[in-house]
Amino acid sequence: MNGLPITSTLAGVAQRTKIKVGEYNTSQQDDNERWITVTEIITFGYQFGHCCYHDIALIRLAETLTRTEAIDFIPLDAGALILGDPITILGWGKQAGAPRNPILQLGQTHVSQLYPLEFATQGGAQIGGGDSGGPAVAQYNTLAGASSSVSDTTSYYVAIAHYRQQIEEAIVAQSRSRQPVDQPDPCPSHTVEIEPGICLEIEPDHYAPIYLPIIYGEPTR
Repeated sequence: MNGLPITSTLAGVAQRTKIKVGEYNTSQQDDNERWITVTEIITFGYQFGHCCYHDIALIRLAETLTRTEAIDFIPLDAGALILGDPITILGWGKQAGAPRNPILQLGQTHVSQLYPLEFATQGGAQIGGGDSGGPAVAQYNTLAGASSSVSDTTSYYVAIAHYRQQIEEAIVAQSRSRQPVDQPDPCPSHTVEIEPGICLEIEPDHYAPIYLPIIYGEPTR
């Protein structure tokens, strides 16, 4: 897969993993929060960037998420960042040396350095310290970076745009592999089946199938 083979599905880890959605305040339980079981974790293999090794993973959930007041989706970044681009950082980590905050933090910063597989932000935000980094969101509300490595002055983020094609190929391959060989594929080639008979469209400019509206079939009830 373009030099980035899927090396592991981490079956044992997936069986023990759940994610929480709708989280905002970690010090209390809100009605919007719920745990969802992870059924599969797909990794691409370690890559060495400017500062360190990194990997990304795709996580298959046991149920399909829908938009609510507490849950929203963000498309994957498809364009190249430039120096000075504004970046919004979110996370629960330490901020400017302070203790971890139970309230989801939001900080504004900018791209200070660019590398083939990563980009760096410098000064101000420091949201990710102690949290392995929250997401880095570009100015057009696309997911530009993930999984930061934070020093005293600089945060390094994996550049999502570099992996967009690999993510697209992996999701399509996983979706197609679950279709019985003796049955025709119910979805057009430019879509991905997320539930029986329910397909999501792949936009030509970027790939973020779970972020797009259902266009074929009826929603499950």
